[in-house]
Amino acid sequence: MLRANGRKHRHLLLLLAMTLVSRSAVAQVSLTGDWQQTDRTEPIIASYYIGDFTALPIKPAALQGGDSWDESRWSQPERQCTPYGASQVFRNAATVRLSEERDPLTQTLVTINMFVSTFAQSRTIWMDGRPHPSKYAAHTWQGFSTGKWDGNILTVTTTHLKQFWHRRNGIFTSDQTVVTEQFIRHGNRMTIVSMIEDPLVLTEPLVYSANMVNATDVQLGAWQTHGNCQPDIEIAGRPTGYVPNVMPDPKRGMEFATKYGLPFEATRGGAETLYPEYREKLKKLLDASNQQAASQ
Repeated sequence: MLRANGRKHRHLLLLLAMTLVSRSAVAQVSLTGDWQQTDRTEPIIASYYIGDFTALPIKPAALQGGDSWDESRWSQPERQCTPYGASQVFRNAATVRLSEERDPLTQTLVTINMFVSTFAQSRTIWMDGRPHPSKYAAHTWQGFSTGKWDGNILTVTTTHLKQFWHRRNGIFTSDQTVVTEQFIRHGNRMTIVSMIEDPLVLTEPLVYSANMVNATDVQLGAWQTHGNCQPDIEIAGRPTGYVPNVMPDPKRGMEFATKYGLPFEATRGGAETLYPEYREKLKKLLDASNQQAASQ
């Protein structure tokens, strides 16, 4: 009787384990396929003006870097072929291909592989539970990514990223940036929500989202965007190692504020400007600005 009860308990435990595994398997969805962007919460990054730091929770030191930014830095040979890092992939109009690699025996998911059309970037998302490497390990444009399923949501954490930029007008990232992404598929569409944490530059996480649609007719040319890049001397006569620069000058951003009718203070970024409560302060700033213009 005891032996029979023990066997029965083992069978129940095995059945419970199989049920949990099956539920976990059902919860996961396949993200494989070609994906093209339909919209995102930010415009194309290259369109930002000097002095446009709106909607960025940046620290004062980062703001100073933006005030000394010289657009001519993109003409430097070492910057001309800089690819989009993992923190920026879904903030640009890229076409992305997702594929899987599974253990041939158990069919356990080992990696989700990402290919980005812009600059032909490849990224591996490890799904086998391995830890992130030492902080002294190499930093790359795509970093080191690990993923896990939370129900039908894929959560990806990426570290070991090279210095890049939060906004292409002088607001750079640090090599301590951590990106957390959630991939949420609903039918033939997918939403990617990204949270960027950068303790050296940001006072709080920077969050944005993008929507993509599953495409079955992507032409070959779409996968060759900037596949090859040849840096050239764009401005002749510069000495070797020259870095374009200007002294920090906040007033350089006045042109952007004036063009869009914004109070200058509102263009300086900061976490406060991200929240609805800032509308009241913005209204007061606008009223004060209008009164000053009328008096002049």
